[in-house]
Amino acid sequence: MNCGTRDNLLLRAIASATHGADTELLPLLTTQANTLITRTTAMLTQRVTTYQPDLTHEQVCVVIDVIVRTVLSHVMQPAQSPAHTADGLAWLAARVLGGQPSRTRTPLRYR
Repeated sequence: MNCGTRDNLLLRAIASATHGADTELLPLLTTQANTLITRTTAMLTQRVTTYQPDLTHEQVCVVIDVIVRTVLSHVMQPAQSPAHTADGLAWLAARVLGGQPSRTRTPLRYR
């Protein structure tokens, strides 16, 4: 398992695309992330509420905020492969939002 940025294609693409460019993407993930967080959180909150989870709107907002910020954290400082991180976040979201993911079910991308 390689935990470095060498395997993080998204982070490498952002860093290389912004080097010397007029429009820099890296600040959108770091110092100017508020807009990205706000828009992503709003979009996901709207989508999740259509499934009518057994949570209050405030609780859904907390769950979505935590997931969005965790995704951004893993983009900037990956701890595992993107696939492993996605599986973990999907499992967490399903557990908190009321889904019952199977412990033995193979993730969809591996079927």
